[in-house]
Amino acid sequence: MVRDFQISDWLVHPSLNTLERSDRTVHVEPKVMRVLLMLAEHSGDVVPKDMLLQNIWQDTFVTEDVLVRSISELRKIFEDNPRQARIIQTIHKTGYRLVVPVRWLHSSPASTAAIPVSPHPATQVAQEKVPSSIRNSRVVFAIALLSVAFAGWISDQHFRSSHGRAKPKMLLLVLPFENLSGDPEQEFFADGITEEMITQLSTLRPNELGVIARVSAMRYKQHTLNLSDVRRELNVDYLLEGSVRRNGDKVRITAQLIQLPEQSHLWAQSYDRELRDVLAVQGDVAGAVARAVRLNLPAAGEVALASRSAPSPEGYDSYLQGQYYLHRYMRDDAQKALAFFQKSLTLDPSFAAAHVGLATCYMMSAFDGVPPTDAMPRAEAEALRALELDPSSAAAHAILADISLRYHWDWPGAEREARRALELNPNLVDAHDALSDYFVVMGKDEEALAERQRTLELDPFWPEMSVEMGNLLEGQRRYDEAIAAFRHAAELDPQFENDVHWSLGDVYGRKGMSKEHIQEWVAALRGRGQKARAEKMAQLYAAKGYTAAMNFFLVTAVQRHLARQSRGEYVDPLGIADLYVRLGDRRQALVYLNRAYQQRSYGLAFFLQENASLAVEPEFMELVHRIGLPSPGTTLSQ
Repeated sequence: MVRDFQISDWLVHPSLNTLERSDRTVHVEPKVMRVLLMLAEHSGDVVPKDMLLQNIWQDTFVTEDVLVRSISELRKIFEDNPRQARIIQTIHKTGYRLVVPVRWLHSSPASTAAIPVSPHPATQVAQEKVPSSIRNSRVVFAIALLSVAFAGWISDQHFRSSHGRAKPKMLLLVLPFENLSGDPEQEFFADGITEEMITQLSTLRPNELGVIARVSAMRYKQHTLNLSDVRRELNVDYLLEGSVRRNGDKVRITAQLIQLPEQSHLWAQSYDRELRDVLAVQGDVAGAVARAVRLNLPAAGEVALASRSAPSPEGYDSYLQGQYYLHRYMRDDAQKALAFFQKSLTLDPSFAAAHVGLATCYMMSAFDGVPPTDAMPRAEAEALRALELDPSSAAAHAILADISLRYHWDWPGAEREARRALELNPNLVDAHDALSDYFVVMGKDEEALAERQRTLELDPFWPEMSVEMGNLLEGQRRYDEAIAAFRHAAELDPQFENDVHWSLGDVYGRKGMSKEHIQEWVAALRGRGQKARAEKMAQLYAAKGYTAAMNFFLVTAVQRHLARQSRGEYVDPLGIADLYVRLGDRRQALVYLNRAYQQRSYGLAFFLQENASLAVEPEFMELVHRIGLPSPGTTLSQ
């Protein structure tokens, strides 16, 4: 009999399929319990995904999705955030690890099976016999036994695509700087220093040194690190780690550079400075790193590091708080970020980075109920002001690329701004993202895919980029790969799970998998708290079939949008147009597409390019030509 055991403050009863603590008892499915039991038996070791699938679902043909859902359920119970895992850690492309001690009650555990768990499971993956047609693909759909061979949805070729772009000669990860101030409210300062260091190092010699972007770097915040795991997950050559201790206007910054896989310390230094000198310290650290890894830094680069204009201490403090909230992606955080950027500029109007932050907030508001005709001109004005103050701001050029593409429909301008951003900082994820979007709109699928892959190389743990990759693959009718990308996003961050239900349902619908389509959208409705609507949709599918269930969903969705409009809320007409297209009502769809044109809907160009079925309508093609797009399914030569 398998003994009970304790994890953190939870008492686990495998024989009862329950987890218990002082305030509640939770029942789980037997296979979810077996996942937890297997992780507990190998606490501290990486348990490969293929081993979990083979031993727990050995008599059932399943995809990796069932394992992802089991892990997600356990994380919800433990209130465990995969970005800052306290209980269950995801090992990229490999498996999972229980990172807390297990206390077995009464005696040692009885194993569920004799499972050889290697401390380096990647070596097992490499030994699998894989057909060359799969081995050479850039994005691998993890289904059935292919998931056994690859233990993840992205193959190694994801980092070395058929376009010939290989991993940079050197790759560096800036680990989140530790806050030693003794004040949790100073976390924003330590996170800000981390991000600033990433930005500084990204621009040194980008053809020689690649730098992992912010979202993936922050995944390691407050983790107990195994450097071998970091090396395996990201394939990095160097780690920069450090700490920040702040006391009033005094700051101590300590940093050290570690070379992998040897784990040798190349350089370390502590700096005691005034707050006003923080930017200079960042330049000193960046320069020291460049020398330690033997970058051929030109004299102009040394000057650039030393000559960044320092904002006032108070303005810089507000700016870092704005950055902190901007990247949390929680309700109302964008408004908090905007307020801090505005405060920073009140204190220091010439601080270019704060103008970039403000531009980003205005851009984001166009996704959150603010009409593009209000949001985008404000974003553009802030980005242009940032460039007046700092012509080398790659981030400002990337914002202008997005505005040119989505608001002005200025295709040459969008490409020019994106390429200028990449000239200034080839490691800037937002610039690669903008260039990929440009290629999508121009109908250049391979170029779009290459740029999207580059974003994932630089920021592999950013779930939003996996969603974007899924959208791109879906648009190219590579449905199985799109499904894998969407599932990967949900695994990286459960907050994306509801969005992924919508995306997966859409792909299943395109594949003609009506049951799966309905299941995903019903789950999405439940996730939004619309339980009655979800149950009605499920009942209609069971009683009358797919068409009745979908018509119910689409008609009620139109009604809900129109009700919001009647209350004075801004509703993107493009969303209503999409619903009418799905209902087969082209006339009404065209009415709302013309409104989307008048209101400069953020996604109009993408919608027109993706809906070739409407090309038979003269009014649709007139709209396509009015904004200068190539005909759907073709490319536009510049």
